[in-house]
Amino acid sequence: MEENGNTKTETRSIKSEVRLQVLGIISRMNLEKSTKLPSENQLTKRLHVSRSTVRSVLSDLEAEGKVTRYHGSGTFVNSLTISATSTIYPQLSTFDMIEGNGYVASSKEIYSRRIPVDERGITRLQLKPGDMMTELVSIYYASGVPCMYCIDCMIDELSQIDWKKRGLDKMSIYAFIRQETGVDIRQDIVSFVSAESSDLPGLNECFGVEEGKSKPLVCMKMQNFDIHGRPVLYGNIYVDTDIIQLNVVRSLVNV
Repeated sequence: MEENGNTKTETRSIKSEVRLQVLGIISRMNLEKSTKLPSENQLTKRLHVSRSTVRSVLSDLEAEGKVTRYHGSGTFVNSLTISATSTIYPQLSTFDMIEGNGYVASSKEIYSRRIPVDERGITRLQLKPGDMMTELVSIYYASGVPCMYCIDCMIDELSQIDWKKRGLDKMSIYAFIRQETGVDIRQDIVSFVSAESSDLPGLNECFGVEEGKSKPLVCMKMQNFDIHGRPVLYGNIYVDTDIIQLNVVRSLVNV
């Protein structure tokens, strides 16, 4: 594999491929005998990529709790968590969550509209009364089956985005916003609350629940910030946990 491109899209594609190859190496290891991965230099030569790409992939896997890195000793596979699906960790997108559960991820816009800012926009986007914001409602699919219902609200600077543009159904909303506007979303705050499919219009229909009945869901409340720490987007993502498992792997070394 050669790293000829220098765009962000190409870099992400190379990194994704290297990640798959490293996970493939792990899957072929006999973890009962040894959990130690080849060194960064060995992986660089074996996969024909730069050391920085290998280091970035290993850092992501460490953040997910799938590997542990010890200075001077090497990188070791966490045999208890390597099979965990959709681990919650920094830089995780909705597409990552779906694909981490073994599905093909896609999405579809239901509608987008500009609306006057409400209390949520004032408190979570730091907008002022009288400002406008954009509301985007979309559904994410796991191999064609609805698994997430998303309501995203964002600053009016993003209102000119063509949400029907080809490509959004194949990438995360963060990558799409970066591609279309240059706004780079770097950080978010996420809280988890219980929800029911009867809580909002559209949820029962999305998840195929009969009228008059309800289905338990998990709602991920997310507030997203750009590279300057400015709040630019917040969203409620209603997740069908019968399809998407959410896991958290923590390091307790310093606890």
